[in-house]
Amino acid sequence: MDLGTRYLYDAQDVGGLSSAMIDREKGAAIEGGLHSCWMCRRAVSARALFCHGCGSVQPVRDLDHFARLGLERRFDIDLAQLNRQYVGFRRLLAPERFATRGAREKNHAKAHGDAFSAAYEALKDPIRRARHLLALEGSGEPVLSERDADEIGGWRAELELAGEGTDIDRIANRVTQEREVTLHRLAGVFRQGELDRAADEVARVEALDWLMDQARDRRASFPAGG
Repeated sequence: MDLGTRYLYDAQDVGGLSSAMIDREKGAAIEGGLHSCWMCRRAVSARALFCHGCGSVQPVRDLDHFARLGLERRFDIDLAQLNRQYVGFRRLLAPERFATRGAREKNHAKAHGDAFSAAYEALKDPIRRARHLLALEGSGEPVLSERDADEIGGWRAELELAGEGTDIDRIANRVTQEREVTLHRLAGVFRQGELDRAADEVARVEALDWLMDQARDRRASFPAGG
């Protein structure tokens, strides 16, 4: 086993990584395109963190969030698996592992850590995840339908007319329930590959989130108990 592979796959070094993640890295030389290692000039995959020849930390390459974290590109992801992948990669890239490396490798390791954090933050949020999927598929910007806009507008008018805090609480509960229903529907249309409908549902959830912000602001003007 060469230095790069030993560094990646020694059990002590990758204790937080799943077997699927390790398989992903082992296959990295095949998928994702090839680049030249900046140190030894050997071919490395865009998805490889380290050169399999000399073991040097590679620069961050342009990858989508799913590919970076070794996940299937889909809306329905296992959040526990997402967390395990992220924690494992962050452990692998912990700064103390690179204390004796040069400045360039330390900078590459930090950049990888930042990229993994950005991917994790995007994928753990369902709407950011949905928007990322739509962008990857070349779908247009989600736009609120006229019907949904009228419904949101009606709820906004109810908020303005609410005379008591409890009235706002009831509206907020309805909006929260509708958000959950819409997210469930969003998952279904993604499974069916209906991207236009998925974009509509994303726009609806974002409008509901805006309405919840309005409800919180309005509620703040009433006493806590009423």
